Amino acid sequence: MNNTEKAIADYSRALTLNPGCSKCLGNLGIIETEMHNYTDALRHLEQYINLEPGKAMGYIKRGELKFQTGKYDEALADMDKAAQIDVNSPYIFLWKSMTKLAQGNAKDALADINQSIQLKPEVEYAYYVRGKIYIELGKDAEAWKDLSACLQKNPSMNEYHTYAGIALYHLHDYKKALAAFNQSISLDPESYLPYFHRSHLLYDMGRFDSACTDKLKVKELLAKEGDPSALRKIQDEIDNTCNTVRVCIILIGAGLYK
Repeated sequence: MNNTEKAIADYSRALTLNPGCSKCLGNLGIIETEMHNYTDALRHLEQYINLEPGKAMGYIKRGELKFQTGKYDEALADMDKAAQIDVNSPYIFLWKSMTKLAQGNAKDALADINQSIQLKPEVEYAYYVRGKIYIELGKDAEAWKDLSACLQKNPSMNEYHTYAGIALYHLHDYKKALAAFNQSISLDPESYLPYFHRSHLLYDMGRFDSACTDKLKVKELLAKEGDPSALRKIQDEIDNTCNTVRVCIILIGAGLYK
């Protein structure tokens, strides 16, 4: 039994003895959310909220769960409720910012992330989120400033390298952008995003064969995730930007052409 399984067993045992143990319910909900067991997590978090309606934590954690399941309006409603209880929590504004960014509202997301940073400027991840927001707003120099600072503190995060590469690509610093994407891939070769953006960079650099190879890798990784919409989009890119004959040969050789 690993530590997570032991914790779940301990909290469940405690609830058998004391069904009103709000701490047990809250911690179970947090653990289950991390394990992507969203059904049980939601049930336990809602039980926690019923017992502790005046504490922000329950709304924050339920909001995180709603965010992770793509229910952004509900996530924001929970975060707004949490903010009514705790107006000085940087994490509430961090999650509000991430949710608004996911909804495509980068302008309001920037206001929230700046509030989060003002409340707790040492939270490294907040600058990463702001870097992503700046990219969406076309402020790539500001994005690179935030993301390079994140990389100086934590160079082992592949996401930092990916978005740094995107900012550098937009700034036409192709050499540094390529290095950033390469580093991201070396840290996590199963993430499709750096291959996707590197394929665009390589195409602009005139390295068409390498660009097509990256697009095929994106297709392979997306196939594992089972996302038909994303697969159609990358297939359209392959059809529109790669040499049809060469693509067919590569696909047949890789067992991906049907």
